[in-house]
Amino acid sequence: MKQTLYLQCYAHVTVFHLAVCAECGGPKVAQPFTMADDRDTWLRDHATATGHHVSEATEVRMVTP
Repeated sequence: MKQTLYLQCYAHVTVFHLAVCAECGGPKVAQPFTMADDRDTWLRDHATATGHHVSEATEVRMVTP
C-alpha cells in the first residue's frame, strides 16, 4: 500500500522499513532496513529458515529545524 505524507514545514525525513519477529527472544525487536526490498528478503529468509511469524512495518521519523 502506497502512502503519502504531506508536510507543512521543512523537515528532514528518515524512513525505516521494519521487520519484526514475534517469536525470537524476549521483547520484540524490529530489524531496521533503509530499503523495503532488503527488509522483504530478510523477512522471507527468516520465516523460511525458522518457521517464525514475521510482520512488516514502516516508520517515518522527522526532524524539523
